[in-house]
Amino acid sequence: MTEIEKFVLDIGDVCLGWTLLFSHDGALLLIAFLTASVLVLLRFLLINKFEMNLIRNDLVMLKGLMRESRHSNDSESIVRIRMNRVRILWMKVKMEIPAVILSTILFSSVLIWGEQRLNWHPIKSGEPFLIRIELPASSVDQVCHIVPVQGIESANGWIRQLTLQENSSRNVAVASWNLTVSEEEDNEVVEREIVIRVRDEAYHHMLSTDPNFQSRIIHADTTSTVVLLKPYLPFGISKPNWIALSPWCCAFLTILAPLYFLGNILLSMVTKRV
Repeated sequence: MTEIEKFVLDIGDVCLGWTLLFSHDGALLLIAFLTASVLVLLRFLLINKFEMNLIRNDLVMLKGLMRESRHSNDSESIVRIRMNRVRILWMKVKMEIPAVILSTILFSSVLIWGEQRLNWHPIKSGEPFLIRIELPASSVDQVCHIVPVQGIESANGWIRQLTLQENSSRNVAVASWNLTVSEEEDNEVVEREIVIRVRDEAYHHMLSTDPNFQSRIIHADTTSTVVLLKPYLPFGISKPNWIALSPWCCAFLTILAPLYFLGNILLSMVTKRV
């Protein structure tokens, strides 16, 4: 994760972290609605509507003049109209640039935050999850174990033997555990530190039922611990395999697009009456 992504996540947690108090489906709807509203508001505040209407009227008039010039085969008028149309289009672009830049930054930031916070279901007390350690292939057949900790239960014991897993990029030695965070009497965030020992090394991974917790920790270039979380399917619907985007991203874009266009239409109707 780059420093920019970490910065975006920190800002997103402050601005949108409260949406995680709702279900993932509810958070998705809220974030799509808020994003569409802010995008519409940015366009309204940063683009002079009066000047934009004048530009549209000029383009319509030039289109009519171009049709007449082509009908009369007036080549000089055609060249002059084209030059005027280019100048007017450039004026339109300059008016829209600030709104486009800010909208792109906002849109990209929401996507980055959502990819990290809403693509997976967080750990829940009483529900099993999987934690895995990945080491260099030279560690195969060595024994590792999790140090027992209060509040964490293991389905098949704490000791494992590292086995070889072949990946497309590299081979790694892996071991995994099925763990469960014991149910708490209150609804406060549960935090437990998992310590995995391999030979004389100890790898620490902080577990939390907080949706913002870090599921993968890189301890070295070839060593990491990762909590395998349950993927989120928006409204229980799976996306087609030919779509490269994540399920959350697909659902977000599908909801955002009509909300954004509807918001622009409603705002235009309101401003016309005013």
